[in-house]
Amino acid sequence: MVKVSIGVPVYNANEYLRECLDSILNQTFQDFEVLLVDDGSTDGSYNICYEYDQKSDKIRYYHQNHTGIDDTRNLILREADGDFITWIEATDSVEPDYLQHLVDIQNKSNADIVISGFKEYREREFSQSVNLKPYFEELEDNEYTNVDKYRA
Repeated sequence: MVKVSIGVPVYNANEYLRECLDSILNQTFQDFEVLLVDDGSTDGSYNICYEYDQKSDKIRYYHQNHTGIDDTRNLILREADGDFITWIEATDSVEPDYLQHLVDIQNKSNADIVISGFKEYREREFSQSVNLKPYFEELEDNEYTNVDKYRA
């Protein structure tokens, strides 16, 4: 069993998919599997999914007729073998320490759910960032589940 299952739903994402998968495979934390589900793409995403499935034994690839994101995510949940699951959109990429950061926080807090901020790029230019760290710095170690304290 792996520590983290990474669910990657794919639908017509060929422009970004290689960058996404490369960012996942280049994680500093390597105890993971990738469940890559092509939901009937029509733009060649299938070929990229197949290529990466052949390239890495960390990737398990599934193809289905276009049934939508709910069926895609449910397939991933049924097939995931990890202790934890994270979702990465096929049009996104992640920093090399993304998984290590999530696992470290979970180990420290014993949380059921760990969330992180994000950086947004539009047309390859940085547009905004959401950093959750300031919200959590105020919390004591035993207050990780106190949603009301950082909800606003």
